[in-house]
Amino acid sequence: MEHNFNILMATDYSKSAGNAERYAVQFSKATQSTIRFVHIFEPQLAGYTATFDAEKIDYNPLQYEFSKLNEHVTKLLDSLNIKPGELNCQCIIREGINIRKQLLDEAAESKTDLIITGTHGVSELREMMFGGHTWKIIKNTNIPLLAIPENASYSEIKKIVFATEYRKNEILSIKLLTQIAKKFNAEITVLHITNFVLPEEFENKIFENFKSELKDKITYDKLNIHLKHHYSIIDGLNDYCKLKKANWLVMSPERLSLIDKILNPADISTTKHMSSHTKVPLFIIPEFKHS
Repeated sequence: MEHNFNILMATDYSKSAGNAERYAVQFSKATQSTIRFVHIFEPQLAGYTATFDAEKIDYNPLQYEFSKLNEHVTKLLDSLNIKPGELNCQCIIREGINIRKQLLDEAAESKTDLIITGTHGVSELREMMFGGHTWKIIKNTNIPLLAIPENASYSEIKKIVFATEYRKNEILSIKLLTQIAKKFNAEITVLHITNFVLPEEFENKIFENFKSELKDKITYDKLNIHLKHHYSIIDGLNDYCKLKKANWLVMSPERLSLIDKILNPADISTTKHMSSHTKVPLFIIPEFKHS
């Protein structure tokens, strides 16, 4: 069964982007998807100088960057034993100071329905994607994003975990997720981790009400919902994803602080075992997607 996507892979040639590129290529091949590699550069940061050189008098920075990206992608496909014609692949170069705007403009113009990027590192692209204003922008783009950790490897999408806070808008996110999951015949577990803040009886009541509403509005025979107690929400997600061998952890941008902690585990002194979790790609569904 065909289940293709129109994917935009944002790269800055960093280590984290390199792993995301490998994941994106394997995912694209498995799903018969189109993948566009995009690199945005600022002239002063490109691999050339403004010094006059008679041999380079006809030099074109866009052409230079395109050749660089094309060579990079060719080597990437070769390393994964993918032959020409086996993957619908394109290279896109954009020039501009506002990298965020350039990336999102390209996503809109190419009718992208999934952006893939790496999570770690301190590159400008990483800062652009996960900086202070990122989540507002992602919500407004109407485009889901798949963030790939440095040590994550691609595997067939069979188990998906959606972290819920029982918010009304999450029903729409889960409904969209089931449409994607059906393409893979994947199991979805809607999971709420509680850290004992609320009384157990009250917590159970909220859980049962949300479960009832979810089952009433969404029909999917591979949809489950669970409530788990853990002293740490992050570690609870860690442990569950590891136990279930989840392929994706799915969240909404509304969980700003929790997403930021997961993407920046080194910044959290209370999180001691994030290494087990950072193997799980994080799929972000903007709530604006449903408006």
